[in-house]
Amino acid sequence: MRKIFIPLLLLLTISCGGKMIVAEKWENGKDKIVLRIDKGTKEKPEVYYMKSYYPNGNLYKEGLVKDTLEDGLWKTYYASGEIKSKGSYSLGKKVGDYAIYYRDGKTEQSGIYEGDSLVEAYLYDNHGKMMEVDSTTLWLSSGKPKWSDIQYALMHMECNMIFFDNYERGTKVCTCFLDVIQQKLTYEKYELMTDRQISQLMLFVGPEYQACIGK
Repeated sequence: MRKIFIPLLLLLTISCGGKMIVAEKWENGKDKIVLRIDKGTKEKPEVYYMKSYYPNGNLYKEGLVKDTLEDGLWKTYYASGEIKSKGSYSLGKKVGDYAIYYRDGKTEQSGIYEGDSLVEAYLYDNHGKMMEVDSTTLWLSSGKPKWSDIQYALMHMECNMIFFDNYERGTKVCTCFLDVIQQKLTYEKYELMTDRQISQLMLFVGPEYQACIGK
């Protein structure tokens, strides 16, 4: 169960234009968190629909919050705009069907939650074939050319959002990790990976970039 907190001072100092509130902005001036308050006030929202955004302005995630807890359908998106996942909550607990997608729209995971417990789960490769053993790390090789600056920036942005609650540390971790990965994996293959696969890669190549994090 995860509670969602919105900085109160920001809510107090921003003019609300009806029931829509820009709660936070990125340093580049783009919206970071936008709320639609359905119950309560801007000073103390009780029920609200939240949208959070990447620094490039694309939607990162969206869903309803009741008493600081996720409720109803929530969706997340890749920085390039494609849907990444969707699943439902009941006051902070995962319930019902969920799905996680590759960037091209194919399903990477699907399953069912009951009372925040996973009761069914299925895993698929990027061709739609069900897998029993994940082969993510077998994609790695060496001597691959570096990605372009634009490719690197886009994947860095997505990686950074994994560390949403500690964005400064996320920047360092993602820089060290991607500097290693772009030498071992083509951008075209990395782009297809989901958060679960990227987490596996982080563990697998951890010894190669941990020293960088400490610098």
